[in-house]
Amino acid sequence: MKIDGEFKSLLPPLPEEDYRGLEESIKAEGCRDPLVVWGEILVDGHNRFEICQRNNISFQTVQHDFEDRNEVILWIISNQLSRRNLTAFERSELALRLKPVISDKAKDNQRGAGGAVKDKLPEPDKLTTREEIGKIAGVSGKTIDRVETILNKGTKEDIQEVRTGKSSISGKAKEIKEREKEEKVIEVDTEKEKEDFANIRCLRANLYEAWKTLRGTREMLQEVIPKQDVKEIGAIMDKLWKFIERKGGVNF
Repeated sequence: MKIDGEFKSLLPPLPEEDYRGLEESIKAEGCRDPLVVWGEILVDGHNRFEICQRNNISFQTVQHDFEDRNEVILWIISNQLSRRNLTAFERSELALRLKPVISDKAKDNQRGAGGAVKDKLPEPDKLTTREEIGKIAGVSGKTIDRVETILNKGTKEDIQEVRTGKSSISGKAKEIKEREKEEKVIEVDTEKEKEDFANIRCLRANLYEAWKTLRGTREMLQEVIPKQDVKEIGAIMDKLWKFIERKGGVNF
């Protein structure tokens, strides 16, 4: 028996309480339902397989013939949607995993190709991808968009809040989008600050060069020009130096 990582990842984990209940049931009554396999690969029954292996309990398998991996993925998702009592978010999350399959189907249709999956999904020329996914999940296309926003841009805490019902799909998606806008504003402000800092560094460097030029000029001219003029140059240098210090000194 082989475990395919992609197939297993399609299945949302059972809540801990449900998993314990399943384990107690299998210990008491054995594994009543056969595990579904495709060749040597386990397709359905990962929790039962794990429990049976750990408790040395025998089980049976039933072989399913699938055309390709896409058909396996479609079967797994459809089976989970029909079997479990899932929330709208969980159904959408599951159905979104069919997005690559639907995209592949659309490409096949454009080439005039068929395939095992073609007859089992809505035609992509009649519905947009999000509406196809929404139809599979039993929700609107707009809900699919919101769930995708939560999954792709939300934190683990955001996702958990929606999964547990603490936050609604629409409310959390709106919160994430508003947070994203605020982050973009902060990013713009940060970039402006960086630009301003670079300009100030350039200004300081130029002023420092001007100060050094004045110092050299004063030293050369102090023997041939009136002392008052030398003092005025010195006063200008002092003001320029204080200005440079206020702007951060000469550490460029």
